[in-house]
Amino acid sequence: MLIFVLKGSISEGYTMKVVIITVLDTSLRQDLVERYGNPGLKPCGVLKKGDVFYATNTCPAGMCDCAWRTMNQYVFALSAGDLPAGGDR
Repeated sequence: MLIFVLKGSISEGYTMKVVIITVLDTSLRQDLVERYGNPGLKPCGVLKKGDVFYATNTCPAGMCDCAWRTMNQYVFALSAGDLPAGGDR
């Protein structure tokens, strides 16, 4: 399980906002892997707790592709100025 904080901030010179992605935790729930996962599934070896990435609409350098695919629509929405449902301005 990867836990991220996505935070938008206005960046000068860009029409899109830069989204700051911070890795808060990486873990693997072995009980869920055994029940639902593929045999041999291991924790992500790319991302580490405390990693920080800056993104707009493309995967930032060093970001795990699998993690990016799970969050890219939210990053793009934040970068374009939208907030996820239930978000505060």
